[in-house]
Amino acid sequence: MPKPVITSAKLSHSRTLSASTRSDIRSRTLPEAVARPARPLSKGATALVDNPALKKPEFNSYKQHFSPKKTKQVPSSTSTLSRSGGGGGSSSEASAEGRHLQDELLQLTLLHDTAATTLRAYQKSITLQLSAWSDDLSQQLQTLASLEGESQAKANAYVAKSWLHAGREQRSTTSAASNRLLVLAHSIRELTCITKPFGPLDSVMRLFEEWQISAASTSPNGASLSQLAPLDPQWSDRLTSVQKRVQTCADSLADLQGPSVSSSIGLLIHMHSRLADQVLQEIAICRDIEVLILRREQEWMEAAVTRALSEVEGHGYGQASHLAERKGIWDRREEDQLPRR
Repeated sequence: MPKPVITSAKLSHSRTLSASTRSDIRSRTLPEAVARPARPLSKGATALVDNPALKKPEFNSYKQHFSPKKTKQVPSSTSTLSRSGGGGGSSSEASAEGRHLQDELLQLTLLHDTAATTLRAYQKSITLQLSAWSDDLSQQLQTLASLEGESQAKANAYVAKSWLHAGREQRSTTSAASNRLLVLAHSIRELTCITKPFGPLDSVMRLFEEWQISAASTSPNGASLSQLAPLDPQWSDRLTSVQKRVQTCADSLADLQGPSVSSSIGLLIHMHSRLADQVLQEIAICRDIEVLILRREQEWMEAAVTRALSEVEGHGYGQASHLAERKGIWDRREEDQLPRR
């Protein structure tokens, strides 16, 4: 009968499973059993349990196969750097400074590359601006000069009108309005004719300058004054004529009583009056220099005459004594003609 056989097989299989299960449970709970023994221990075993240092280490197959992963040891170089402390900071500062210098170098390189173009653009811009400003200033200057000319013309016309009107109220003939402009025109023309190049004043001054240079080249003791050529006899007369003409112009201009020098007619009268005064001063200086040179020549001539007379007197006295001592040729002839005894 098959049923009892199946039952016995089931029972045997269940016993096998229960046995394996019990053995597994016992193997898993082995340390607990070792830690707390069921029977009492001896004194030596009790000492081993109470002393942890002498206690047998716990070990099982579970910890052997499923122990936690060990951490890796930190390299010695990293630990050394971390222990040194300051080395990492200095290297980071050096790298930051290097990056800063690289940034500056890059900026300078960019500036250098664009410097020529920037300079040309700047020069062109400045040139255009200066040209525009110059044109504007030139235009303003022309406008200002035109306005100034118009204003000065009006002022000159007003001053001339007032000056002529004042001349009509005066009784003097030379200051009358009908004669003022004529006198002014004649004086200006006369002074221009006298002082022009190669004119009367220029010719007499050239002659005097040559004579004065010749007199100045003589020695201080007057040894060469005998060779000094005399001044042209007509020079003094010509100089006197020029002096009289200039003096007449100066008196006429002074009698005109010119207006303020801020006007053109007043400035014209003032400048020609100064010219006449300067010519008269120059003529007076020439007269003084002529007198000094002639006086020195006269003194030298007087000294030369005195010296010659003294030499002649000394020579005449010696010759007279010599003639008294010796006999002349006629005396000898007379002695020869006398009859001898």
